[in-house]
Amino acid sequence: MITHTTLYYPETGGIWDCPNDCVDDFKLKGWVDAEDTSSPKYDPSEHSVKEVLAYLEEHPDDAERVLEAELASKARTSITGE
Repeated sequence: MITHTTLYYPETGGIWDCPNDCVDDFKLKGWVDAEDTSSPKYDPSEHSVKEVLAYLEEHPDDAERVLEAELASKARTSITGE
């Protein structure tokens, strides 16, 4: 019997029951566990520079997404370094 994990692709909103032996390959391509999408994403525009920098230090795995969101909104150089 093949077991599956439900994955979500944020770029398209796609959801797929992926065979467990392929999950790691799909995660490398941007798919995430569907359960991970239930919590709201951190929005840097709703926080002070100090709060954003602290969040980035505590969540380095989310840094790329948060910095892209910052560039698309307030683009504070003290956060982006640009």
